[in-house]
Amino acid sequence: MPIRRRLRQRTGKNTIKRLTEFNTGDTVKIIYEEVKDRDFLARLEDLGLIPEEEIKIVEKIRKGPVIIKVKKKDIVISHSVLEGIYAIKIE
Repeated sequence: MPIRRRLRQRTGKNTIKRLTEFNTGDTVKIIYEEVKDRDFLARLEDLGLIPEEEIKIVEKIRKGPVIIKVKKKDIVISHSVLEGIYAIKIE
């Protein structure tokens, strides 16, 4: 069963989507993560990928690695890892 860490917040008109569904240049807020084990969840936390964190999609390569900006740092992360992170776009 997946482990889910969720931000308890109303999202209004914004739609919650997988991080992989956003476009280059979008700034988003993480709402929740769905992963298979606690060690992986801890690794995401080490990278700063936690609920309420704002991140920017710097560059996407279709089905390949994605460059994101978290807390003023660029991180290259695989597309498959981002499939389990859900967010809303910040206008």
